[in-house]
Amino acid sequence: MLALTLAGCARAGAAQMRPDATARVRGHDLAVHLAAGAAHPAGPLLLYATGDGGWPGDEGLFGRMLPWGYPQAAFSSAEYVALLEGPEGVTDPADLAADYGAIIDTAEHALGIGTDAPVVLVGFSRGSGLSVAAALDAHLRSRLRGILAIALTGEEEYVAERPSGELDAPGVMLQLYPALPRLGALRVAVIQSTHDDFLPADEARRRFGPDTATRRFRAIDAPDHSFGGKLTELGEEMKAGLDWIVGG
Repeated sequence: MLALTLAGCARAGAAQMRPDATARVRGHDLAVHLAAGAAHPAGPLLLYATGDGGWPGDEGLFGRMLPWGYPQAAFSSAEYVALLEGPEGVTDPADLAADYGAIIDTAEHALGIGTDAPVVLVGFSRGSGLSVAAALDAHLRSRLRGILAIALTGEEEYVAERPSGELDAPGVMLQLYPALPRLGALRVAVIQSTHDDFLPADEARRRFGPDTATRRFRAIDAPDHSFGGKLTELGEEMKAGLDWIVGG
């Protein structure tokens, strides 16, 4: 339901599609889809992580951001989690952050953006959870301007943490909303559907807490996790959230 044709989205001042690049992640190639920003060529870079629909499938939100004129990069969360190895097939925030760093480096090099350019992580569903989890790493967080999380679920099943100091303890699935305070002063904007199949907006708001100078939550009256029938409203709220992040 989020898919749309990317052709025709770019216009004067908008981002322009570029050939894909390849990031080396965990010994494998991961496709990184690119667009160069005409209005804001120096950044910030918007790094979009899809939901489980992958690419193609969840590329629609990438297309909706093109007219804003920022340099953009995107990867398929479905392709990424398929690279996770081991008996549990999960990762931890530090290793996930290193993978995000490799993707960002690849995008910046391919788009000719300086390595000191700020980055805004944008995610849908699975991509939102991965973005929040990666930002728990202080080194990656120092490169970020903020996170725009769309349809953020309650937990991220592909990310686990061990209790502090207990290296031999089994990993515990990362709970995303309790993790948000650990992001410190990083700006985080969450957009949730009132009838989200996984976490409706009312419950998400309860877990999120009140808005603050660095936390912004918006609900959209939509019938499902994919904001069916309300993609125009979603696009408008995404732009408002990004403006709030960049303005900070």
